[in-house]
Amino acid sequence: MTAPAARRVPVGRAWSLLSAHGLRAAVAAGLLFLALYPVLWDNRYYQNMIILSLLFAIMGSGWNVISGFAGYISLGQSVFLGIGAYTAALFSLRVFEGASPFWFVPVAAVVAGVFAAVVGAVLMRTRGHAFVILTIAFLFVMQLVTLNWSDLTNGNHGLTLPLPLWNRDYQNWPFYYALLALMLGSIAMSWWIRRSKFGMGLVAIREDENKAASVGVNTPVYKVLAFVASAVWVGASSASWSSSPCSWEARERSGGPSSALSSSSR
Repeated sequence: MTAPAARRVPVGRAWSLLSAHGLRAAVAAGLLFLALYPVLWDNRYYQNMIILSLLFAIMGSGWNVISGFAGYISLGQSVFLGIGAYTAALFSLRVFEGASPFWFVPVAAVVAGVFAAVVGAVLMRTRGHAFVILTIAFLFVMQLVTLNWSDLTNGNHGLTLPLPLWNRDYQNWPFYYALLALMLGSIAMSWWIRRSKFGMGLVAIREDENKAASVGVNTPVYKVLAFVASAVWVGASSASWSSSPCSWEARERSGGPSSALSSSSR
């Protein structure tokens, strides 16, 4: 009985190593494919589909920090998509007229993070269903603000940004590679958080918040920081994408639980 069991141990370890190596190889192949796709194929329709997929991946990675690790289900994350986009657009059109929105990607990330910190300090006082409902309310309040503050956002008409100045043969490349880099950054952040003391505290909050507080986890600070981390990369990614040939309109960018991403091509 012991000999077969002893023989099964190395086989199990070998299978685990093979699975791990296979997973790494698959991830490396996927990244290589994403990196080379615009160079090898010039189909803009599929490039746009990948760009949108990268944007959704960034949003999902950020959402995982607050809802996956901390266990707080937020249905208002698309607000930060709108905040980042409008920040880049307003800086490009009103503050530094004619400048490329790409210059304001870090600014959009900071604005989204500050906004999340302020709002999170209020929302994180609630739990469970109340928190979910408040995030939905936050989403629709921001939609009403952007639709009715027409002096700032141009209301229903949205903000039309200048077309990119680079060669049209490379029209999607900057957006594509910027979002690819931001996706890798957001996944790296999520990976680091999960393996850090901060991530362990978030998981403890998810499992039992009261017990987590009793063993020394600063739950209010941890929750707000998780909310900020979930927003920063979303704001940066939407600012990066905002310079694509489209019109930013409040109802599309920050008005709906499904985080609608349709745009008006120019």
